[in-house]
Amino acid sequence: MRRRKTILSLAILLLMLADLPAGAAGLPSGATQFEVIRQAAEKYVSRKKPAEILAKDLHALMLAGTPYGDVKYYNPTLFKGPWIIDVRTSESGELPDPYYSGHIPGAVNVPWRQIADFQILRSLPRDRPIVVYSDTGLLGAQVTALLNVLGFDARNLKWGMTSWTADPQYAPGRYEAQRDAVWTASGSYRAICPLKEPTKIYPLPVVANTKSGNRQTILEAAARTSLKAGKPAHMAAPYLHHLLYAELDPLQGSPADRWNEQNFNVPFFLDVRNDELYENGHLCGTAHYQPKDLFKKANLRHLPPAGQILVYDQNGHLGGEITALLNLLGYDAVNLKWGISGWTLSLPGADVAPDRYVEDRDCIKIGAIVKGFAPSAPCPA
Repeated sequence: MRRRKTILSLAILLLMLADLPAGAAGLPSGATQFEVIRQAAEKYVSRKKPAEILAKDLHALMLAGTPYGDVKYYNPTLFKGPWIIDVRTSESGELPDPYYSGHIPGAVNVPWRQIADFQILRSLPRDRPIVVYSDTGLLGAQVTALLNVLGFDARNLKWGMTSWTADPQYAPGRYEAQRDAVWTASGSYRAICPLKEPTKIYPLPVVANTKSGNRQTILEAAARTSLKAGKPAHMAAPYLHHLLYAELDPLQGSPADRWNEQNFNVPFFLDVRNDELYENGHLCGTAHYQPKDLFKKANLRHLPPAGQILVYDQNGHLGGEITALLNLLGYDAVNLKWGISGWTLSLPGADVAPDRYVEDRDCIKIGAIVKGFAPSAPCPA
């Protein structure tokens, strides 16, 4: 009888630990949810492992993981190799959606806003690498950052589906400099600005997504809250151009139907590139922090807890990661689509956006495509 009571007491104790306030379940005394997330974000940006994988390297891993000598038969449930997640989704939610129309062999489809759902997280493997891909890699970068903070070993397919195939049927929306860069030649000087960085100090956001004091629960709740908030993942450079120069005529491709009074608030600019690229050219009035420094508490106090923060990097990939991490912390962050390469290309004697997408270099053009809902093609046997 005494042994049964002891076992029952231990079971009750374990249940209580799941919902103890901060200071229990392995958390330091007095730790807030903001601090738990901040430490996780800082750990992620300080890690040595790369956050991206190139299409040629993914192709090689898949080829090594299938005995049939063709990646179209790759099946991560049967063979060794990375677990592949397709986070694309159609806006309407109706067929044919991007995954159904054509996807990378072996990929399972998880719409990006559902990636932190309880059932999804419990179904993902923690003992093998995960490769995430989207249309162009920008959204995949945000999902990759979230998964890594939640304890998975995830990498983003750089340039997404546009690095796997050049067929616009399966990979629409690839970057085109002449179409996607606001300043391609004349006027590109607008990317350079002598203004000093913002120095105002703000209070840190208050995060209260769960009553639990369990670290993993806090991180998962923050991920679900940020994804379900419905915030836009990107801001297109032409739209930013309109915010800054509203007196000018709208540029072709700008979302003119969404322009209204409440959209005329210019966001707070955050440049996360290295010092050399920042000094080479940046948006006026930009705060500048490299990722390894950004999530220090003293530096986060320079970001406004209310109002939109526009994050930008070279091409939108790193900017996507930082955007996701800031939204976990309760900020209202949005990624500049294509990064600085969506704003300008070159200045006299300097290439401001050297890491922009180039099809002949960045697309392998040999990636097999599988159609329908099946993750992989039937094996030859």
